[in-house]
Amino acid sequence: MTFPWMVNFFNPPRDQIRLEFASAISNITTWNWWNNTEIDIVIASIYHDWPAGNDAIFNFFVDGQVIWSGEDVTPPTFIDGGWAGPVSRRTFPAKSNDNMEVFYGVAAAGSGYETIITFTNGWSIRAVA
Repeated sequence: MTFPWMVNFFNPPRDQIRLEFASAISNITTWNWWNNTEIDIVIASIYHDWPAGNDAIFNFFVDGQVIWSGEDVTPPTFIDGGWAGPVSRRTFPAKSNDNMEVFYGVAAAGSGYETIITFTNGWSIRAVA
């Protein structure tokens, strides 16, 4: 079986676009991202596997702005629509870095995550914690 996020996986090179787990504090996990390319890239989908002990997933934020709001009680979560706000909220500008936060129903575990972000140009980045 082939998933949409498998296309062009890890293209461009890892040193140009990265995603890394940063922390799990209270009911929030934080993921740092870097876009060292010359182009803006826009999130097309997010695959997020998370520990079932986190109860439920409710929100994704990029740069403090909600990009998805909902409720999923069974991991993994796959989001490819129902975005909140304008497309600019899902845009990783060229030559920039920031963070993405994920909100859960209870205290977030310190490990047991996999996140894959696929962009509208087909590029994907992945982080595991």
